[in-house]
Amino acid sequence: MSLFNVIASEDWSERGNPSKLWQRHLQSTSAVTIYYRKGTNLGILITIIVIIFVILLAIYLYWGNNNIMTTAYKYSSPKIPKEFDYFRIVQVSDLHNKKLKTLIDKISECKPNIILITGDLIDRNCKALMPVVRIVRKMLKIAPVYYVTGNHEADNGLYKKLKQELIEVGAVVLDGQKVHLGKGFSLVGLEDFDLNPHTYSALSKLSNPHDFQILLAHRPEPFETYAKAGMDLIFSGHAHGGQIRLPFIGGIYSPDQGFFPKLAYGEYIANSHSNMTENQKSKANLHTVYNKKILDNKNVNEIKDCKKDGSTLIVSRGLGNTSRFPIRLFNRPELVLVELNSE
Repeated sequence: MSLFNVIASEDWSERGNPSKLWQRHLQSTSAVTIYYRKGTNLGILITIIVIIFVILLAIYLYWGNNNIMTTAYKYSSPKIPKEFDYFRIVQVSDLHNKKLKTLIDKISECKPNIILITGDLIDRNCKALMPVVRIVRKMLKIAPVYYVTGNHEADNGLYKKLKQELIEVGAVVLDGQKVHLGKGFSLVGLEDFDLNPHTYSALSKLSNPHDFQILLAHRPEPFETYAKAGMDLIFSGHAHGGQIRLPFIGGIYSPDQGFFPKLAYGEYIANSHSNMTENQKSKANLHTVYNKKILDNKNVNEIKDCKKDGSTLIVSRGLGNTSRFPIRLFNRPELVLVELNSE
């Protein structure tokens, strides 16, 4: 407030007293200054809070997208040969050529007998193949590696070159193939549907229901087909856990399943190889098995137990993100560890 405004607000009797007018001016100016300072302090406080929130969010997103957790399962079946008691399998899925500093150490801590890569090792936009080839080479120093393709390999024009590089370093490419790890124990691999539209129809030709059969298939959606073909234990990925996971709700969206996917993460069971209908597939026959500690491993965050007949599908949340959706939320990168036990 200016001195002119103070003068204009006074009656004529005070105009002859300059000291009174000056005193009133100082009082008015002081009030405005105090009000301004209060407003400024509140603005600074809000700015500081916003900055702290943004920093904490950035830290959480980095941690949540780079800190690998290991989910472990114990799987028991009378079909498993005795020599495969305590046989350990690590599943690596949907890496999307992401650089994770602790990946190899985490795999090594699991002490696997074999490592299964269930597709999307690279992203569709990846042009540099050698970084992922080097990662696979490091995996091979821990255990034999078996690999099948995903939809991102199908969309990447460099897949043939990647396949050759993986074979040269010693990985087994199981696209449309079967290998025997021992008598009565086989691994079956499916080429991704986008590479071979007839991939599912070929599954029955690869199946031997007398064996204990493990299937590597990138997509979880054809679970009914896998079960009808007599696959005992199926490893899939593709769904990324729903990308964003909310408490009490689960995954929000995954490719080919849309919003609130039913096969996004964890373990699902078909009670027999022959009794699955479309309604049962989406309701009664698919359910998760809850936590029970079965492995003495301080590095395992979540441990589950399962003992059943029929087909079991394990869907990994995966490790990386696609170039189209590069962020996970409440959905940490995941390694899967399965320990087998015969009955």
